[in-house]
Amino acid sequence: MKTSQYLLGVAAAAGVQLTSAATPAGSSPQVPNTLGLVFANNVVQPGELIAQSVVDAAQPSVYAPNPRNRNRGLKKHKPKKDQTYLFTLVDLNLPYFALPNTTDFASLVPGIGPNRTTRLHWFEYNVHAIPPHQQLQNFSAPIADYQGPMPPQGDEAHNYVLYLFEQPEGWKPEVGAMQRYNNASDSFARMNFSVEALSEQVGKPIAANYFLTENENNTKTA
Repeated sequence: MKTSQYLLGVAAAAGVQLTSAATPAGSSPQVPNTLGLVFANNVVQPGELIAQSVVDAAQPSVYAPNPRNRNRGLKKHKPKKDQTYLFTLVDLNLPYFALPNTTDFASLVPGIGPNRTTRLHWFEYNVHAIPPHQQLQNFSAPIADYQGPMPPQGDEAHNYVLYLFEQPEGWKPEVGAMQRYNNASDSFARMNFSVEALSEQVGKPIAANYFLTENENNTKTA
């Protein structure tokens, strides 16, 4: 058994209820059901501050909601046999000053706080929960490869939210999405990502989790 699986199992067996909401205050959509999220040996508690070096080292392990976590409303979202999922990881605090001056700021998806928008960091589909720990595994190429958090130096800690959706039968990403999101020469392609627009396509997210990360240089002393 992987260390991350063991730690998540211990948390579940203990009936850990980490928060009444698995998404940050002031964000939309609000999601009460906590998704399992593990970086290395760290089982993420919603709202936990995690070092940039940890979240940049490798993508996390993700687990379907576990009924033993005793989260509100989880019963009606209990993982179904052969259910297909998709999930996204989104920065909700991208500051306007990180965008080009030519940006149409009035058209941006609102983030948390004034003059903030969003950025997509990870997008997977055709995902299934694999027993015995219900770890979510992808059976297709990612729509958007995992990119570690990159909050600007001197900025506040950013909220990074992972949303889990049930994937409707027959759903496919829009044509050109993979090429656009994974184009290394276009650093702005993932900005202004709308979770609400995705929800209109596939339904509201059934679970989520989030963590905070700030630029590692913010805490370094001369």
